[in-house]
Amino acid sequence: MKRVITPAVITAFVLVALLISGNASAFIIDFKADKSEVVVGEKVNFNTEIDVEANDSAMKFFEFNINGPENRYCKIGLNGCLIKKCKGVEVIKVNETDFEFGYGYGYGYGIKKTINYKIVLDTLSYKEGDYEIEFVIKSEDADFSKKVPLTIT
Repeated sequence: MKRVITPAVITAFVLVALLISGNASAFIIDFKADKSEVVVGEKVNFNTEIDVEANDSAMKFFEFNINGPENRYCKIGLNGCLIKKCKGVEVIKVNETDFEFGYGYGYGYGIKKTINYKIVLDTLSYKEGDYEIEFVIKSEDADFSKKVPLTIT
């Protein structure tokens, strides 16, 4: 009897652990600013690289959030067009590439996509102060984000 219970308990434990853990992160974000401190009127370039580990149909849109003395929320379509515009923000879709992993012939690990955006922030219309700039991927399952600091003097 003891031999039957032990494997059943271990199996149940593993199944519960898998169900609780959920899906693995499908996106890896690299979000960097070319400057961390600027004078009012200067432009800051934010380079965004998104590695999509799974089917990118889960991505709905992106957000570029400016938090500080002034708060702005920008909504960006997957094609790089601004859905909800922010003053002084321009988005350029730089590149999109697909890589296939595995052995070919339908076997292997799948396709990985890399998407690059350049977001330009013109600080002419913003107050001086410390800001936190956030890039967010809105997907069907969860949100994925990265933040960088910016000081405008």
